[in-house]
Amino acid sequence: MRYLGEAGAERLGTWVRFAVQVEGGFVKAARCQVYGCPDTAAACSVVCDRLVDQPIAAPVIGRPEDWRMNVGAPVEKLGRMLMIEDALGALRPA
Repeated sequence: MRYLGEAGAERLGTWVRFAVQVEGGFVKAARCQVYGCPDTAAACSVVCDRLVDQPIAAPVIGRPEDWRMNVGAPVEKLGRMLMIEDALGALRPA
């Protein structure tokens, strides 16, 4: 089953969409589309990697501050990381 979730808008400077393939309640593949800065794109890539093999109902993938630090983004980019979290929270069956 495919799940989609998105948040943000190009006019806001950041837009993120996740497409996740789920089988038996677990994430088998995750992809993202990003309009935003390189730090946001890098963090989305980290999140996609962490999603694989996690239960879709409660994935353990860290928090926005973890993603920010993982990619070396400045603290000013935390709002962008929160948008990633919003897109993940919006994941629903397509």
